[in-house]
Amino acid sequence: MGASFIAICLVYFNPDVFANWMNGLIGSDIPTTYNYMPGWIPLFFVWVCLALIWMEAVLGFCLGCKIHAMLVWMGILKEECKECNNIDWDEIARKHQQKLAKQSLEQSSS
Repeated sequence: MGASFIAICLVYFNPDVFANWMNGLIGSDIPTTYNYMPGWIPLFFVWVCLALIWMEAVLGFCLGCKIHAMLVWMGILKEECKECNNIDWDEIARKHQQKLAKQSLEQSSS
């Protein structure tokens, strides 16, 4: 997702480089002095990127992980994400309960 956002911004901010690249690739004569992409498109993707960064940093919600899990569920991808699937939620809950119990004991002994 991030790579596609970056590619869109690079095309917008460097229209001459993109047009030269396309001219060389397909042998066309695209003018290099005109920006073919409206200005709201990269601005929109910058805000979407910032929102996704905020959601992952603050809320712990990664849209990329959810999309990957959905693609595995649909059978398009075969391998599950090792970084996401090695989380032992039971272990985390048990440690949290132990921490709460320890705090409760400390408060009752005081």
